[in-house]
Amino acid sequence: MVQITSRFMRLLLFIRIRLIEAVGPSMSDGILIWAAVIGFVGGLSSAAFREANIGLKLILTGQSRDIVTIAESLSPEMRIIIPTVGGFCAGITLLMGAKLFRGMRSQDYLEVIRL
Repeated sequence: MVQITSRFMRLLLFIRIRLIEAVGPSMSDGILIWAAVIGFVGGLSSAAFREANIGLKLILTGQSRDIVTIAESLSPEMRIIIPTVGGFCAGITLLMGAKLFRGMRSQDYLEVIRL
């Protein structure tokens, strides 16, 4: 009985190998390749976003320290102006999103960005 099972398993393995050679890589191989590509691009975009954030802080404030230290070193006028300008830009983004997607109800800032 063991010999029959062993021969049967060898036959199944032989058929599988021949099918893989005839058909090419399996679908799971393609999925793994795409997962690797997407992971690599996601990592690059995350690193690029981080570097862009550091660069923007450096351009706008002349400092590359953490945001709390930078905010503490700003003058009181700049502490008022910077959030005001940011809120204005967010409002413009909301208005543009509302005009772009008429008929859709968008009350969330992140939802407008996503849309």
